[in-house]
Amino acid sequence: MNNLNSNENFIVADVKKRIKKTLKMLILGFFVAFFILLSYVVYWGFFEESLLTSKLSPSGKSEVVINEYGNDFVGGSDTIKIYFKQDGITKQTKKVDVSLMESNHRERYNIVWSSDENRVLISMVFERSIQGLKYNFSTRDIEFD
Repeated sequence: MNNLNSNENFIVADVKKRIKKTLKMLILGFFVAFFILLSYVVYWGFFEESLLTSKLSPSGKSEVVINEYGNDFVGGSDTIKIYFKQDGITKQTKKVDVSLMESNHRERYNIVWSSDENRVLISMVFERSIQGLKYNFSTRDIEFD
């Protein structure tokens, strides 16, 4: 009788040990999944870029691409990133804070090329103002109006 009781105690102890291991693995899995989800939310909220608009020069050698940088939980992002490309290679980028009270969309941005295709003017229409950005591809100068 004593031998049977000893085997039962051994089985009960083994079951408890396996339950503790299983709970530890479940808790670890939960924390890993939470960390992955949190990492994605941070990436989506602050670093993800989505295309707003782009325009090629008439010759097709230069291009301006405007991306929305990051996301906001309520409205659009407050930052855009402008890429100035020549022959498919990014020559310069510029981040611009656009603090909007309404959604950020492609109709806010008007890209106009000069006749010599070395300069581009980007008009950004905000609530009650228009802000301009000029870029010269030959000198790589950026000017705000």
